Amino acid sequence: MTVILRFVQCEPGKEAAVREIFAGYLNVCDTTGSGLLEAFLKHAEDLELNIQDCRGQGYDNGSNMKGKVQGVQARLLEMNNNALYVACGAHSLNLVVVDAAKSSVDATNFFGIITRLYTIFAGSPARWEIMKRFVELSAKGLSDTRWESRIRCIKPLRYCLDGVVNALDALKQHSLKKRDGENGKRSGISQRQHSCVAVRDEYRILV
Repeated sequence: MTVILRFVQCEPGKEAAVREIFAGYLNVCDTTGSGLLEAFLKHAEDLELNIQDCRGQGYDNGSNMKGKVQGVQARLLEMNNNALYVACGAHSLNLVVVDAAKSSVDATNFFGIITRLYTIFAGSPARWEIMKRFVELSAKGLSDTRWESRIRCIKPLRYCLDGVVNALDALKQHSLKKRDGENGKRSGISQRQHSCVAVRDEYRILV
């Protein structure tokens, strides 16, 4: 769990200024609302922070964080009724964009191709090495909550399309050489080669 603290810095003779600092990563095994809050309170104690001075809290939209009854924000609010909760605007915007993309058949098919390509190459270390021989940029997986990850996962196709196609061809030959031709066909490698060509132009939609 990442801890970011935002506070107002007041110095004599200067205007009050809003500051934000990174306060560390926390290793948590219990990801329930109570477990996460306990980890944070322990960290706040180590930093000699008084929870009663807290005037706000902001998290992502996970139920263990924003839950009205058992979430971190609800539990902290019981301890300090001035610690009002505000959902993370960036995370909320990401969810809106992701859901909007899912409503488009073209977008769904588009990212489906990319997901399949990543799955094919990430299936084994040998396949990954084949991709690295032809493509300078590594293939990336998609994230349901981070829209910007979709731009990163398209870049290998946008800038190294010929390499991706050659890697797929090499992977097909590798499968046939291992007497795994049927698996190669089922993986749809030849079909992905033709699909990759359309991805390059679609990249502009995301940027």
